[in-house]
Amino acid sequence: MKKKKSKETKTYLLKEIRKLKKKCLKLWSENVRWRSGYRCAFCGSTEYLHSHHIEDVRLCPALRYEPRNGICLCARHHKFGRGSAHKSFIAMYTYMTTKRVSDLTYLLEHRNDKVLEYEYGAQSTIAQLNILKEYLVTKIGELRNERRC
Repeated sequence: MKKKKSKETKTYLLKEIRKLKKKCLKLWSENVRWRSGYRCAFCGSTEYLHSHHIEDVRLCPALRYEPRNGICLCARHHKFGRGSAHKSFIAMYTYMTTKRVSDLTYLLEHRNDKVLEYEYGAQSTIAQLNILKEYLVTKIGELRNERRC
């Protein structure tokens, strides 16, 4: 006879949080592409689209799920081309300062915000993990509602 897994264990909560993070990132990516009209911001291509974080999430975790911190790029402009976002800082800087000044201002204002997700790790208590879970569920709701507005 198999034992039922308790939903109150730390392992179960961490597994749920991983799933919620993945879902949140998928919704963020979809919102970034939707905001750009499913076109590459640099060349207008509609094939092989990727969502790229403008501000690195390791440096600024509070903007990880913020659609304003994203740009829709084709594969060439995302990773592979000479002036791609991953290879050329100047290309991204030029684009942001000429075409998305309001988003750039927003990113600068919120660059140092704190976020629950990165304050908790494996040493977290069950109560802290439940707070993080609620935060991610709320974020998923916000990302879903953004496209409906």
